[in-house]
Amino acid sequence: MPCSSDEVTHFARGRFAPHGAMQVEQHGSVLVGHCYGPFNLEFVQAYGRMWAAHFAGWTGAPALILLTVWHDSAMATPEAIGCFRELMALAARTLPADTLHLWLMPEDLEGASLTLPSWTAAMTDNGLAVEVLRNEAAVQQRIDQHLGR
Repeated sequence: MPCSSDEVTHFARGRFAPHGAMQVEQHGSVLVGHCYGPFNLEFVQAYGRMWAAHFAGWTGAPALILLTVWHDSAMATPEAIGCFRELMALAARTLPADTLHLWLMPEDLEGASLTLPSWTAAMTDNGLAVEVLRNEAAVQQRIDQHLGR
């Protein structure tokens, strides 16, 4: 049972609606976000506001794990990925140093082969390592390893 949950759409502002969706649930020190693309700039802006609200009240253990489960599409506008890059610069300064970033991304996800290099560069260029895993068993094994189970 999640401790809390939220959706990016609750943080949307402005004239244009977010294209894309994300629901986030907290399970102890693991935050799981299910994202559904494709994504536009307005989505990523709302995504940033949602995470800021999440972390403002974070009371979890220091072994923070951010798991993103990708659905439907990884396609995004260049502006959306640029905004994500800016958010990751902020994340690099504010998240605990031992935060583990995991992405569960099926190999056949629409647009993954085209956009994955840009998404991951937004992370790694800001000093954030991200592990892209292809199945739930690999994700659970990595989570257990990180939490020392």
